[in-house]
Amino acid sequence: MDLAIEFSTSLEIILNSAFGQVGALIVFLYGFLPQTFQQVSIVGFVVRLLDAGFSPIVIVLLGAGGKLGGQFLLYMLGKYSYRLFKKRKRQLASAEHVMHKYRSIIFFTPAWLGALGDIILVLAGHQHTSFKKIAPYLFVGNTAKLGVGTLILLGELELPEILV
Repeated sequence: MDLAIEFSTSLEIILNSAFGQVGALIVFLYGFLPQTFQQVSIVGFVVRLLDAGFSPIVIVLLGAGGKLGGQFLLYMLGKYSYRLFKKRKRQLASAEHVMHKYRSIIFFTPAWLGALGDIILVLAGHQHTSFKKIAPYLFVGNTAKLGVGTLILLGELELPEILV
C-alpha cells in the first residue's frame, strides 16, 4: 500500500473514530512515562488500532514521538536537579566528556535499556549535554525499538529460539 494512503487512512481513523482518537492518544502518552514505570503493556491497543486500519508506521511514529517527549522530561529533571542540592549554576561538561565523545552510541541505546536508559537521560541533563544534539539519536533509537516490536507483533519478524 502506498505510504501516503496509509497516512491518510490513519488520519481519517483518528479524526472520525473515538477509539482512534483514544488509541492514538494512549500510544503517544504511554511514551511519556519513564521506562521504569512502563509495567503495563499497551499491545492490546496497538493490535486493535492495527485491526482498525491504522498504519504500523503511524503507530511507531506516535510512540517514538511520545517517548522523545518523556525523555525530554527526564533530561530536564537532570538539568535542573542540581539546584536542589548545590543551589548554584552548573558549568557545561567539557567536549572531552564521555557523553559528548560517544554521543551516537550512548543516546541510541536508552530506548533499549529500560531503567538504565532513564538514568542515562537524567545524567545527560545533569551534564548539560545539548538536547538538540542528542534528540535525533534518541528518536532513531525509539523508532528502531518500536519498529522491531511492531514487526514482531505483525508476524513479520521472528525472535530467535534462544529469546523465546
